[in-house]
Amino acid sequence: MKRNRKYNKNLVQENFMNGLRHIVFILIIGFAFADPPDWEDDPGEYQFTATISGGIVLNDGEQMGEDGDMFAAFDVEGNVRGIAIMLLPTFGPYEGTSVYEMQMRSNDEGDLLSFQYYDASEDKIIDIIETYEFVINDIIGDVQNPMEFNVEYTPSEDPFTYSQSTLQAFYFFNSVTINDVAIESNDWVGAFNGDVCVGARKWDTSLCGSGVCEVPVMGYDGNSETLGYMIQNDIPTFRIYDTSEKEYFDAIPSEDFPWANFGFNIIDALNGYVWGCTDIDACNYNADATMDDDSCLDNDCAGECGGSAEFDECGVCNGSGPEAGFSCEGVPLDFTYSQSTLQAFYYFETVAI
Repeated sequence: MKRNRKYNKNLVQENFMNGLRHIVFILIIGFAFADPPDWEDDPGEYQFTATISGGIVLNDGEQMGEDGDMFAAFDVEGNVRGIAIMLLPTFGPYEGTSVYEMQMRSNDEGDLLSFQYYDASEDKIIDIIETYEFVINDIIGDVQNPMEFNVEYTPSEDPFTYSQSTLQAFYFFNSVTINDVAIESNDWVGAFNGDVCVGARKWDTSLCGSGVCEVPVMGYDGNSETLGYMIQNDIPTFRIYDTSEKEYFDAIPSEDFPWANFGFNIIDALNGYVWGCTDIDACNYNADATMDDDSCLDNDCAGECGGSAEFDECGVCNGSGPEAGFSCEGVPLDFTYSQSTLQAFYYFETVAI
C-alpha cells in the first residue's frame, strides 16, 4: 500500500507538471500570436468627414502609443467610423512621441461617436472616456496642441493580490453597492482575514450566472503562501475597490457566514461606506462619512481635538492643583474654618515672627 500511494503521488505530480508545461506553452504561444482587433474602415459608406489632426491617448496621465497599438472611433451600434494612423512628430512639444491622426465619418451632423484603444502589449481593447458629437468638416487638435483622450483607468495589477489555495469557500452577493449605489463592472470586491487578502473578483455581473457573482475565499492549506488565510469558522471581511475613483471602501455584508472549505454562502447585499465620525458636534466630524466608526473626539480644555488636557481641582486647564498645604485660594489648610452668625474681631497693631 505504501508503494502504491507513493506511485500515485508521483503520478499526480508528473501529470500536474506536464499540464503546467502545456499551460505555459499555450500562454507563450498566445502572447506571441495575439491578434489585433478586426477593425476595418469603410469610407464608401459615409458622406461626411471630420478630422482629428492631432490626438494623444493617456492612461492615468501616461501617454500611450507602441507598435501594434490601434485607436478607432465607433457609432452607438459598434460600427467603425474611423481608424487613426500613428504619427511621430519631428518637432514641437510632442516630438518623437505617438500622436494620432484620424478621419472620422458620418452621414449626419450630431452623430455621437465613442472611441476604443487597442493596447498590443496587453492584447487588450480599452474604452476611451471621451466621446465626440460629429460636426461636418470639423478639425480637432494638431501635433503641437493635440486633443487628449483618456482610457478608462484600470490598475496595472489587480487591486487585490493573493495566492491560490487548495481550500476554498465561495461568497455570493446579490447586490454590491458603495453608499447604496451599485458598483460598476470594472470595480473589484476583495475578501480579507484581518489585514491579509484571501480572495478577490472583478465585479462584472454579465459574466456571472444570473448576474450574481461570487468571491472565492482561500483557506490555509499548509503552504507558506497561504499562511494567515482562513481556517474553519473564521469570518471574512470585505473591501470594495472603486476603479474610477481609485479608492478602497470597507464593506459590510448583510449577513456573516463562517468560513468552511467548499462552503457556498449566498448573501443578500454587500455595502461599502465612507467610514468616519458622523457626529456634527465632534471636533473631527467628517462631512463625507456615511458610516460612523466610533472615532468621534471632543476638544480638551486647551482646545486640542482629542487632547488629554483636563481642568484640575482649582479649575485651571492642565494645572497641577493647589500647592501642598494650601487651598486653591492660597489659604493654609490648617486655617480652614466655617462661617458663623456670631463673630468677634481682634485687631493687632503689629504681627511678627
